[in-house]
Amino acid sequence: MTLMSIVFVLYFVLVMVVGVIASRYGRSMEGYFLADRRLGAWVTAISSTASSESGWLVIGLVGEAYMWGAKAVWTVPGCLLGFVTNWYLVAPRLRSQSGALGAITVPDFFAERFRDKAQLLRSVGILIILLSLLGYVAAQFTATGKAFQGAFGISYQGGVLLGAVITILYTILGGFRAVSWTDLVQGLLMVFGLVVLPIVTISHVGGVGPLYNRLADMPARTEGVFNVTRGARLEQIGVEETPVTLPGEGLILSRAENEDGTYRFLVEGPAYVLNGASIAGTRELAVGDRIRVAGTEVAFEKTYDMVGGKNLVDTLGGAAGAAMLGWVIGLFGIGLGYPGQPHILVRFMAARSRRTIHRARLIALAWGALVLYGAVLLGNAARVAVPSIVDPEQAYPILATQLLPSVLAGIMLAAIVSAMMSTADSQLLVIASAVSRDFIQKILSPRASERVLGIITRLTVLVLGLIALLVALVNVRAVFWFVLFAWSGLGSAFGPPMLLSLTWKRTSRAGALAGMLSGFVVTVVWKLKLKAVVAAATGMSLYELVPAFTVSLLMTWIFSLLIPPDPETERHAETLVSADD
Repeated sequence: MTLMSIVFVLYFVLVMVVGVIASRYGRSMEGYFLADRRLGAWVTAISSTASSESGWLVIGLVGEAYMWGAKAVWTVPGCLLGFVTNWYLVAPRLRSQSGALGAITVPDFFAERFRDKAQLLRSVGILIILLSLLGYVAAQFTATGKAFQGAFGISYQGGVLLGAVITILYTILGGFRAVSWTDLVQGLLMVFGLVVLPIVTISHVGGVGPLYNRLADMPARTEGVFNVTRGARLEQIGVEETPVTLPGEGLILSRAENEDGTYRFLVEGPAYVLNGASIAGTRELAVGDRIRVAGTEVAFEKTYDMVGGKNLVDTLGGAAGAAMLGWVIGLFGIGLGYPGQPHILVRFMAARSRRTIHRARLIALAWGALVLYGAVLLGNAARVAVPSIVDPEQAYPILATQLLPSVLAGIMLAAIVSAMMSTADSQLLVIASAVSRDFIQKILSPRASERVLGIITRLTVLVLGLIALLVALVNVRAVFWFVLFAWSGLGSAFGPPMLLSLTWKRTSRAGALAGMLSGFVVTVVWKLKLKAVVAAATGMSLYELVPAFTVSLLMTWIFSLLIPPDPETERHAETLVSADD
């Protein structure tokens, strides 16, 4: 075992020890899901930020900055704006109001805030959480698989399995307290990695000036990424100008240029099975196609269109007009999702007091600025340092193993897995709380004992974790964009109702319900149908969270005016809201 591997193993041992220690606490529902509302400033700050940024930061955002160049920087101000909104507007109010209501989960908060005896808000909230977070957890496990594949050369499946099993185990053992304590360690590792590795990589390429001079000379790339599975081993290959021949199978994968300058990808062979049909000769491929021949499966996973030349050092990437506007608004719009993420909001509910929230603000904002700008810088530097890697989302682990001493490389790789685990564990708990607290205790069986609920909770974490693990094992997706889709569904469904519920006494149950439903539906419809139509008509490709959040906010406000709260609920809300003014 190498020194790097030993450091990595020691990190996992530390995480499991924390889980065992935390298992001695939190035997009640509030203890298991909110650590008895006793989190201090540092744990509240770092665990909330670490759980929000996840594998999309060290894997996804670094990969996108590798492809986009300087224009990836527009991700940062949007995210920091979300941090500011959460810490100065949402966190102190949610801490005091959730405590007064005795709410443990986000659906719990809405149900108690609006005295929803019919449990409509709770039921819709459960459904949205299940639909969004299961895929989100799977994306974190995907990030782990990519990290292990890039760093140790082991199979993607092996990396997914190892990271997922450890995450599930310590989450089952220690609940929210274990998750928060480990998130503190993981968050500190993340900021360490995204400060040190960019500095090392920039130094390796000659400094900031030479970096951006060389970046402007990098050619554009259009690459097809294929996953080749032979038995239990998965290998990822890239196809660009040079055709790739798979040894032993007689298959040739190639790229051809269209008249308009775009590219198509082809497969050629004497005999193979394409999407279940026996084929011979040459066929054009579409993303998602699967080819089988002689015990080998080849899946056309995705294409990467990477910016090149002067556009790499242009913060607008050469875009102008509607395309530029859509890009800036879309990435700024990421910040709109923060007030609606249940795995972040529960940290505010679990803080010891409002004073704890006030102390945690600066810690969280400093952490956010360091990791976000660090990820963008690292992706830009990686394009020069390792210009021909197949998957840009493996830039971080490849650089860590190539440029750092073994001990530091082990720490950096632990930081990658930390990013995934710090989100996946929180999301597993949110899903489990939706099932055990919101569905079983509040809807199905209000008289269930704490002991029975505790068993159900841990079984839920196990089952849902295994489902997410299976999804990650069979579907290697682009982490960044999948996470943004789930982020939009949660942010637009819960964000506007949460913001208005905390600040406006006239918000009604009808308004909150309309906002939750419209936000989630618009996210799905915009992503799957309207986004391409609007882009074709206007040239503006707009991230789905922006229209979805806007519609949700309007629907919450309009329906609250059309169907106002009853006088008793409004008086109840006035007491909560006025106490925070």
